[in-house]
Amino acid sequence: MSEMRRAKSQVLFRYTPKAVFRYNETNGWCEVSSIEMKNTRALPPALGEALWHVLHTWDAIQPDNFPDPKLFPNKYEVGEPYQVHYTLVHLVFVCKMCRRTQWYESIDKLMSVNYGLNCRRCNGNGTLVQIPYVYIHECGTRDNVFIPKHPHDHVIVMNNRGRFQESNWFCETCNQPLTKPGKQGLGMRFCQCGPRKLKRGTTLQDPAVHYTRTISLVDTEDAILEQAIENTSLGESLLAGLLRTAHYNVKDFEDLLTPTPTSSEAQDKREHIRQELMTRGITDAQQVDVFLNVMESQMVSPQIVKQQHLRNEVHMLLEPTSSLVEHAGTSRPLLEYLFVRDHPRMQSQELSSLLKEAIEQGDNLTQERYNLDKKIADKLGLTSLYILEAFPLLLAAIGYSRVYSAPKPATTTRLRPFITNRPKIPLYAVRSTTEALMFELDPWREAAWLLENDLVEAPDTAFADECHLRLWLLRQKEMFLQEKDAHLELLPWEKEKGYQMPNRASAALFGLLHSMSHMLIIAARTQVGFEADSLGEYLFPIAGAGVVYASGHQEFTIGGIVSAFQMNLGYWLNASYEAAQRCIYDPLCKSRGGACHACSYLRFSCPHFNRTVSRSFLLGGPVNGLPHNIVGYWSTKTYYRAIELKQEANSK
Repeated sequence: MSEMRRAKSQVLFRYTPKAVFRYNETNGWCEVSSIEMKNTRALPPALGEALWHVLHTWDAIQPDNFPDPKLFPNKYEVGEPYQVHYTLVHLVFVCKMCRRTQWYESIDKLMSVNYGLNCRRCNGNGTLVQIPYVYIHECGTRDNVFIPKHPHDHVIVMNNRGRFQESNWFCETCNQPLTKPGKQGLGMRFCQCGPRKLKRGTTLQDPAVHYTRTISLVDTEDAILEQAIENTSLGESLLAGLLRTAHYNVKDFEDLLTPTPTSSEAQDKREHIRQELMTRGITDAQQVDVFLNVMESQMVSPQIVKQQHLRNEVHMLLEPTSSLVEHAGTSRPLLEYLFVRDHPRMQSQELSSLLKEAIEQGDNLTQERYNLDKKIADKLGLTSLYILEAFPLLLAAIGYSRVYSAPKPATTTRLRPFITNRPKIPLYAVRSTTEALMFELDPWREAAWLLENDLVEAPDTAFADECHLRLWLLRQKEMFLQEKDAHLELLPWEKEKGYQMPNRASAALFGLLHSMSHMLIIAARTQVGFEADSLGEYLFPIAGAGVVYASGHQEFTIGGIVSAFQMNLGYWLNASYEAAQRCIYDPLCKSRGGACHACSYLRFSCPHFNRTVSRSFLLGGPVNGLPHNIVGYWSTKTYYRAIELKQEANSK
């Protein structure tokens, strides 16, 4: 047979260990046994943190399953896939001509006695094909179909009607069925994971046979992180970027990550130069000090000056010992957000800059279109819309599940590691860049929405300016300096383990951002040309921002998001508004929380498993986890409350 070649991203989605596939789409059914990796490395801290969150959601950290990546990072290895090993599976065959079934104990037995897959009954050459059915269970097990116990010399055929339950076994010798179509189908088999746990019979083409679980991370590269962590002013610099203080300039982002010498290092260097001067004959202590002071004033790097300006600005807003400064200095989510928003690698363009460019070029049609786009964005409470032409992603496949692609309450659904017979569990990772839309919620509208719904206490005085407003919002979102999500309802197993509910305002703000992201993705089907499941989301709740990206993980993109942003952004935003207005199950859906698979849920591409999503966050109405109906983010009440907050700030 000809060699199969697949892209690395295809390997991560379709050819991970335990996955079943058809060789070159037309030949025998095979199962991936292992993947060889290259460029293997230890588990990076950022990927380890993201892995822990996913395993936590699945309750998959168990002695017989995944080890805790925080406690045992050395039990994982990360690498790039480059060669897939597989084996033939399902050694029960049926003849295409006479329908008689035959089975073999092993591949070696099959190869030795019937290499040509010839039928022993009708002598057909190469007429045997694998039976396209399998047993699976939510605990992760898979098993072949079996022929019911019957005399070996009888002729048993399979009546294949295209579905497991509708097909059945039939003995032509006895002229009677061995199983009955319907509930029994091709037979019932119990799983060993628990008492009376029936396995599910299905076709090999069914996606439920194997769901690969992947993690997407902003690929900031370990070197950038290591450099940033060494910066003693990192917390103040990142907070200045988040709060958008007067001296923060996006062009200085890389300089702000550059480590500056600590006071002890600077003092050591000063003493070293002092000794050098004295050994060269300059012994007057006062003269040496004057020389050193002049030298230091002339040799201060621009990076140090910029960082000092930001430190001063932030310290005017916050005490230097504030927990916000401390937590910001170790905040991966905040660093990721500013990296995506401000780093030149993104090749980003903001809607306002495109409008300015159109004005400078005298392009009246483009200017009119961008002005209309800005008005629609304002109506939806969106600000600072960016197009990212080189959004960097690290995609890692971490495990698989069967039957369900996401955790399912009241079931034994489990996420399983790919391979367990090695000293280290492999994680298969691929780096790529893709196109993306970045959006941010209007901070004035966010604050108005919180106040209209009594989710927080109103401030004693009006906000002095937008910077102070963002600081007030930051206090409501402080948990997101370390966490990437928060939910209004706990899963059953989370309740059993005693997990505490997060701050209600924080969880509600996450739900608002999450719901906005889903509406943009669902609307993109018509405006961008992507199916919803080919788009992914990456949320920055600490900043009320999110990214919708093409999740194909190819080396190139077709420019669908870029084109939609430049030519059809208004249509896309309007379609998002319309998508939230209706569900085929309304009014039932709206009365039960405003979220279901028909209107708000994504099948595979939601990293938060569709938790805390509701159209009611946007339109108003009941939300599961809140005691009363809420006022929508898009409501006139919220809109006019935001205007009042701005007017109060301007009058100060």
